[in-house]
Amino acid sequence: MKNNTKIILILTILTISFHNVLNENVLKYVVNPAYKLPESLMNTYSEFIKLEEIEELEEINKPKTCNFSDIVSKKTEELVTQVIFQKNCIPDAATFKEILENGWEKLLHRIVKEFYLNNKIDPSQSIYNYVGSNEDKIKTLSKLVVDYNKLKKLNVRYTYENLENSVNVQIKMPDFSYTPEYYSFFCKDNLLIVHAIFKSKGSLYRIKDSNRLFDNIEGECTYTYNYFTFSFEVLLHKKNKLKLWSSLFKTKE
Repeated sequence: MKNNTKIILILTILTISFHNVLNENVLKYVVNPAYKLPESLMNTYSEFIKLEEIEELEEINKPKTCNFSDIVSKKTEELVTQVIFQKNCIPDAATFKEILENGWEKLLHRIVKEFYLNNKIDPSQSIYNYVGSNEDKIKTLSKLVVDYNKLKKLNVRYTYENLENSVNVQIKMPDFSYTPEYYSFFCKDNLLIVHAIFKSKGSLYRIKDSNRLFDNIEGECTYTYNYFTFSFEVLLHKKNKLKLWSSLFKTKE
């Protein structure tokens, strides 16, 4: 009974959040999103492991998780669903975050119900963080009312600078007329994924790049948009300190 109540609560959060936020790829702004639950209620389920804390557990207590970020960035919701459930491995927090970014509601429901709750894993914080941190983005995107995948592709130029322990990356727009409406970065191991929407002279353009870096990085990357140079500035922290990168990305075979 207790687990069934938990399932209903979490799926209700998902349903409220995504039906308010996503409607067939059209994003609508929620003035007062209902994504918070009373602390007393969450304490009732204190035996559940927080999704974000799994990696900090000792091996003997740690559920086996898998990172599917690479296929999430390249495949459709249907194909990603097939892969995840064929492998029957719990998606990690990074994968869940990227699926949230894609707005794949059906897959989110299945992962929460069949993987997380069945293994006493609580993904609530990821959901809260996503909805809360993206309120401004949702408000901006709601004005666009377009299908992201139908936007014109924006060709950008990548340059980089080697430092002893890090790599500075610059992603330069064609000219100063391009202003960012939305952007999201995912950096892990040797993967760099960039999603962005820009506006220029009344038209909308998109960046949807996924590239393998020359070498592994550690921790999350930091990034900002510089309006003076009309470019993203991204800082990657090298895993192999002092190693000189001869290129930014791996050569495609």
